[in-house]
Amino acid sequence: EYFICKDYITTIAPENVVTILNIEPTHEGVYFVNKSSGEEVTNPNCESLGQFKLTAYCPCSKCCGKWANDASVKVGSIGVPLVQGTSIAVDPKVIPYRSSVYIDGHEYVAHDCGGSIKGNRIDVYFEDHSVALQFGVQYKEVFIWKY
Repeated sequence: EYFICKDYITTIAPENVVTILNIEPTHEGVYFVNKSSGEEVTNPNCESLGQFKLTAYCPCSKCCGKWANDASVKVGSIGVPLVQGTSIAVDPKVIPYRSSVYIDGHEYVAHDCGGSIKGNRIDVYFEDHSVALQFGVQYKEVFIWKY
């Protein structure tokens, strides 16, 4: 009955039209909205991990060096197939493997690690090198789902 948002609240109208209401972002957690009542709630199960440096990578040798993977199915360091725009490389001491994190309302899953990914760094996986380059370097607040 709840769905994730970050910098805005999205509700589904009876006509299935999406309405966006601007609100101030919170640092207490990630906003959720009850679809039937429209009630705004802060998810007590989400916790801010603070600001992270975000970069992107692809499976090519420029990004992955000796771990480059030219196979049709790209697999992360934990043996899970990588999903473009969803799988991330993390420092498992900061974000445990298989954890869900939320950045600007989008869910990412920790499926990989990297030699230069230490501390508050995240590398977002993309299939194409040019797309990874376009992602650039970003600094964002990261929330983690606490079970």
